[in-house]
Amino acid sequence: MPLFRTRAELYRWPAVREYGQNAAAGVDLLREFAASDGAALVLPYVQKAIASTVRVVLRADDSTGVIGDVARSLLRLHAELAGQAPPPVVKLVKWLIGFQFDGVQDFFDIDIVAYLPALGPVGLSKYRAQLDAIGASLLPEPAPEVERLLSRNQFEQPEPHLPMVNDRHARFLLQYNRKRLAVADHDRAGIIREYGGDQAMAYRLHDAAKALMEIGDTDGAIDYSLKAAGLPPGHQAQNAAHYWCELLTAEHPDQVEAARQWTFTRWPNSTNAAKLRQVSTDWPRTEPAVLTALEANPRDLILFLLLTLNDPVRAWAAAARLQPDDGDLWARLVDAYQQIDPAAVLPVLRRLIDGDLEVADAANYRSAVQRLRQYRTISAGVGQTDAAREYTTLLREQNRNRPRFLKELGKANFL
Repeated sequence: MPLFRTRAELYRWPAVREYGQNAAAGVDLLREFAASDGAALVLPYVQKAIASTVRVVLRADDSTGVIGDVARSLLRLHAELAGQAPPPVVKLVKWLIGFQFDGVQDFFDIDIVAYLPALGPVGLSKYRAQLDAIGASLLPEPAPEVERLLSRNQFEQPEPHLPMVNDRHARFLLQYNRKRLAVADHDRAGIIREYGGDQAMAYRLHDAAKALMEIGDTDGAIDYSLKAAGLPPGHQAQNAAHYWCELLTAEHPDQVEAARQWTFTRWPNSTNAAKLRQVSTDWPRTEPAVLTALEANPRDLILFLLLTLNDPVRAWAAAARLQPDDGDLWARLVDAYQQIDPAAVLPVLRRLIDGDLEVADAANYRSAVQRLRQYRTISAGVGQTDAAREYTTLLREQNRNRPRFLKELGKANFL
């Protein structure tokens, strides 16, 4: 248990990382103990570990998510062990409700579906009754104008604002539980109602599709992921389209190419072009239209040529024609094209180096020197050593008032 406790100040990455590594090792040990000594013995210690980890995350900087990952691992382990050795139903329901609604934390959720083997019909009924009691205890939801007024005055008059915030969070948890209980009940209509809402938001329909897959309703999942993809073409609709294509790949592979073509036509980018290329049965016929569509976004066109078609010659020609203002893209092109025509990449490398040095920044200096080393190596290979030396001298002179840059040159043996 000491692996999950600490009094250290967890505001710096090394301390957070150390705690995360220790606690992750603790999760592994708890799993080992459960396998050797039984789930019933270990389950109470998992609950203590969860409580300790929550207390830690409440006072730590967990912007990297390391501690949160440990907490979620412990919650998964708790559900597994409870299913293997169900504790008394009353105790388990009390813990599940308390973890969500006691006001200590609002980072982590309980998925009641994972606890079905432990609860059984009786436990699930008691759990629902507790949720109903919480719902009945809430104050009426304030009108939007009242909520705005209470929020504006929250510092002068915190008393009416705090109950409103607490009730709002409780309503959120109750809604989340209604969704998961619909899945637990294999209630198709309930899933569509609770997840899909008014069916006007792509992410909600996408979530409904995934929930329908949980209950084995593949056709429903395909229908609702397509509905989500057909909504206004933002990134949420595009994510739903990818999910739709994945479902078709598993269930209706003969429809995948048409689905990928539809997705690319709706979102003509390099990612969707690559996915279409993977399933195309007649790529020579399809390719010209794909490349034409990608012309509207030079980066997507060039990345597709370079990474998916593995054609640096055409990628370089497209970049020379379209001249994208994208240093990262040109750096990728230089790395790929230097094996084909090393002399051609030298002017581009100079532009990249000059671009790095436009802003006085240590990271830019390191990037410039790294590229200068590449420039020197390529120049030597094509017999332009003197030109590389002259360019280095010019850079040193132009940046003589930048001691950090001169130091980086020295470290790289540019004397």
